[in-house]
Amino acid sequence: MTKTFLSLLPLIVISFGNDLELREETRAMIYLMRYGYVEPEKWSNALVTQRQYTDFVGQAVMEFQSFAGLEQTGTLDNVTLDLMMTPR
Repeated sequence: MTKTFLSLLPLIVISFGNDLELREETRAMIYLMRYGYVEPEKWSNALVTQRQYTDFVGQAVMEFQSFAGLEQTGTLDNVTLDLMMTPR
């Protein structure tokens, strides 16, 4: 799983310019992959468009938000990020 994520990291870097945003997005994607919200083989294609990537991440975030009892926005807001970073 880590190998797959590392191969996708360039897509994340291209998609996001802001360093803080990139760190948050990267942490969130690692979390979502670690706990089964993301199936890397579904988006590991090198030809994924930014729109496809954004839709994919949004769906994974919504699944996590649903599980956590949060409002399902599909957005990595502060409440969602804070909950992801809380020790399990």
